[in-house]
Amino acid sequence: MRNMNSRDKWLVYFLISLILVGAAWMFGARPLKAKAKSLDVSVAELRQEYNDKMAILAKKDEYISKTKEYTEAFDMMMERYPAGIAKENQIAFVVGLERELGTGITSLAYTEPATIYGLNSAPEAGEPYALTESRLTLPVTCDYIMWKHLLDYVFTWQDKSTIPSITASYDGTSGKVISNITLQQFAVTGGERVLPEPDVLVPIGTDNIFQSGTPLSYDGRTAAEKIQDIKKNYDLYIMLHGTASDVPAKVIAGQQDTGKLISEKNGAEDLSITVVQGEEEINIVYALGDNEKRVVVPDKEEINIYVLSSGRTGSRDESGINVSIDNQTERNVCIAVTDDDGQNPRFTVAEQKGRIEIIQ
Repeated sequence: MRNMNSRDKWLVYFLISLILVGAAWMFGARPLKAKAKSLDVSVAELRQEYNDKMAILAKKDEYISKTKEYTEAFDMMMERYPAGIAKENQIAFVVGLERELGTGITSLAYTEPATIYGLNSAPEAGEPYALTESRLTLPVTCDYIMWKHLLDYVFTWQDKSTIPSITASYDGTSGKVISNITLQQFAVTGGERVLPEPDVLVPIGTDNIFQSGTPLSYDGRTAAEKIQDIKKNYDLYIMLHGTASDVPAKVIAGQQDTGKLISEKNGAEDLSITVVQGEEEINIVYALGDNEKRVVVPDKEEINIYVLSSGRTGSRDESGINVSIDNQTERNVCIAVTDDDGQNPRFTVAEQKGRIEIIQ
């Protein structure tokens, strides 16, 4: 540098200055400019996000209302499905069907519950929601009116059910519908849903299934014992005989012959019985033809009707009744039928609704 003249020195200083300026630009100003540009983009994105959030916030009341509405609709739909499918509940369904129709189910085919669909909606707690299904196949033989009532019972059952398959034929001789029904039951499992256990009344069946014996009623008494109890303490009695006998062909009355209806007609007549809940009392309204009577009894757990029938006296003996029973209470109506004709019964149930048990 000492031997260099002033002009060369200034050139060297100028080059060094250029190098320093270039280095400052490359390693200082340029990254800062890039960072500033990146910050500008971030600020724009944050501003857009802020605007979007403010737009949502402006509609918060609408969103809260809609969320509540959708939640209520979801909960309402979930209430239509039980929390699971258990054999005990299906047996309770069949037992209830037998009681409603007054007919027995001789066999039952059951499939294990299987998951057929997973719901996208996740619960707040517990397992994910899943739709499960099981199938019941059962043969049913009953008269046509009861067969229609069977379908109504299935579709109004508390659990979600459908009938994917049904076969039926009508026997004109017996007046019975012989059908085979496949019932498809659905449930939604998951979350914190709990399937309640059914109320089971025991013992039901016979005292020993491996020996011949007398069937037990739903409250544990044998059918014979229950008939004897109803004979001693009935709320309504029905007496049926032929017109050639010394007593009226048809008599319907309460205890001590209150509200008595009498008919001497040699033919089948329609008898309607309606059981209605009152305040601390139960009204039994019955009509034979155009004649209607009423018996009022104290409120109790079971209403007893005693039917004393008789065998036919010949081919011309056509006296009888077709009974339609509508139990509109939560009580059990128990009907004991005795001494009826085995081949051509005088007492025939045309229709029944509600909790009704018929013992013969």
